[in-house]
Order: sequence, then C-alpha cells, then structure tokens
Amino acid sequence: MEECFGGSSKFFRLGLQRRQQSLKWLFTCVNRTEFEMVEEIANDVLQKLNRANVSDLDAQIAKLEQLAKLQGEFYQKIISVENLQNQRATVQRVIELKMERNMRLLRLTPDLLSHMQRSNSDDSYGGVFGNTFF
Repeated sequence: MEECFGGSSKFFRLGLQRRQQSLKWLFTCVNRTEFEMVEEIANDVLQKLNRANVSDLDAQIAKLEQLAKLQGEFYQKIISVENLQNQRATVQRVIELKMERNMRLLRLTPDLLSHMQRSNSDDSYGGVFGNTFF
C-alpha cells in the first residue's frame, strides 16, 4: 500500500487525528471532483436540450433543392407550363421549409408569430421582407 502513496511511509506514521484529517481532505477532493463532474454533465445536457433539432428539415431542404435543380434543367429541355409550375412549386416549398427551420432555431412562440402577423398586415411596405423576396 505504500507504493500507492509514492513509497513514503510518512502517511502511515501520522497519528489517528492526522489520518482522519487526511482522509477528510481526500473525500472533500473526491466529492468536489464528483460535484464538478455532475455539474459538467448537467450543463452538457442543458446545452443539448437548448439546441433546436432541424436535421429533419435540413434533409428535406437538401432533397427538394436537388429536385428543383433537376426540374429546372428538365424545364429548359422540355419547355411547358406544367414543368415550370412543378419547378416553382418545389422552390416555394424549399422557401417554406427554410422559414420553418429558422423559426425553430429562433424558438418563435405562437403568440409572437401572431403578433408578427398583425404588425405585418399593418405594414404598408409588405411585411418584414417587403417585396424583395416574394
């Protein structure tokens, strides 16, 4: 057992009171370390819970963007109103999904959204974005 404490027999020569103090210090260090570990785990869990999960939307957006690109190429080769409408509908869905993704990331609540919709309808410039994007 002396090897565990660096080969020193000093630990074993201490009186009972000093041994108890040493053990108390040792348990304090262990408990403090355990407390720090629990705190770190708790903070990690809270950070993970605070993250908004948008991976499902990211996958849908990526697929639909690829589809929109293919539909655009198809429209350029076979020009028809139907092909153009299909491509535009896909692009519109991508825009909607991106908006939903951003709303999740911002953690917008329904009451805040209804407030934004009321203020947008009062806005003479066409809402937050104006007519720039739509």
